[in-house]
Amino acid sequence: MSLFLRECKKVLLSIPYLIFVVVFIGFLMSQGLCRLTPIEEPSPGGSYGYKSAEIPEIIMPAAVDALYQNYLANEFTAYPIGFYKNVKLNAGEREKMAEILSELTGLPVAEIENSAGQPSGATVQQDGENSIQVEGGNITENPDGSFTVNPGGETANAPQTVSPAPDLSYDRFQELMNEADRLLGGGSDYGETYRTDRFGRVPVTYEEALAQYNDILSLDRVSGSYARYFCDYSGIILGIIPVFISVAMGLKDRRSGVRDLIYARKTSSVKIVCTRYLAMVVCSFLPVLAFSGYLTGEIFSLNPGLSIDGTAVFRYALGWLLPTLMTSLAVGMLFTELTDTPVAILVQVGWFFLNMFGSLAQMNGGGYSMDLIPRHNTIGNTRGYYDHFASLLCNRVFYAVLAILLVLVTVFLYEQKRRGKYHGIDAVRKIFRRRGQQPAA
Repeated sequence: MSLFLRECKKVLLSIPYLIFVVVFIGFLMSQGLCRLTPIEEPSPGGSYGYKSAEIPEIIMPAAVDALYQNYLANEFTAYPIGFYKNVKLNAGEREKMAEILSELTGLPVAEIENSAGQPSGATVQQDGENSIQVEGGNITENPDGSFTVNPGGETANAPQTVSPAPDLSYDRFQELMNEADRLLGGGSDYGETYRTDRFGRVPVTYEEALAQYNDILSLDRVSGSYARYFCDYSGIILGIIPVFISVAMGLKDRRSGVRDLIYARKTSSVKIVCTRYLAMVVCSFLPVLAFSGYLTGEIFSLNPGLSIDGTAVFRYALGWLLPTLMTSLAVGMLFTELTDTPVAILVQVGWFFLNMFGSLAQMNGGGYSMDLIPRHNTIGNTRGYYDHFASLLCNRVFYAVLAILLVLVTVFLYEQKRRGKYHGIDAVRKIFRRRGQQPAA
């Protein structure tokens, strides 16, 4: 117990931990967790927001015309590995895209290619003293003798908007859109990941809004809906900042020169590593619990008269956020012990950004994948949460187990160092030093 308390004291008094607490609380406050709105029953005749639905009659016209407009401008937006990318097609790729659009719209390939090549306005050139040449437009003589240049010309014959071909089936539409997405390098609005969310937006009806309200009251008991929103933002911080704490604690013994003294103690490596890890987990989870208490009080004050679950925020924090925190800290411990450098920060930062951009399609919850940071950036979508609870549970158990395995590997490395069988980055340095000292033949 004394070893655990000493490790907790080192964590609590470290600068990275204090930064973590400030960033965690400040981030949640900046994202509106201190300005929540009450749960109110919807009134008939109001506006209840939008939802995504896979309705071919809505998705197909919107997606086909959007692809056509992007083709005309040769400007496409994609997130191939989660990062924003502005895509411009070369001549060969534009020919392939024109063929895709031709089948989508029923227009000839030549017409689509010509429409993209037409000028979009009028160009006026003075030809001698009395004549004027106009490209991409025409001239109208006004009553006062002046002239007005009107854009149009050949571009007036090009369609400004397009619609799906009458005989285009939804299955074939999906195949062509997936082909267009692959041509753009993946991650575009036209692929399976984003297509429905981008082009299938429909208004929420009063009946649906009322059903969501009743789900929040009966299934979430009010606080569950807020808890998922809280976990969404908290997970962002817990997925990256704790690694700095772990790295700092791992390098502290090396910098202070007491590592050899610790190695010489009779205390087992399992106890030393696991106690330090447990101290970091407990101390790092304290701000989460503190904010959970604050949020629970806010929920009660915002929704007087409603039946509220006073433990929901704490339960969500334990089940949803703790595995993310455990993994982030474990990654820091393992790579610090492996290399004796802060390289764990680079590893975790890279993982964090891939996760954040890759989970954009699951922002509203319900489509929980195997990301380190599950997203549910809405107060509500209760049915989506419960319908996909099994996948979320599998995700959280996986990362909790992964964190434990990473700690066990860290214990093994630590024990090898104590026995003098492994020296981290020092071993690599000695190898290169010996090679540099070899006499020339």
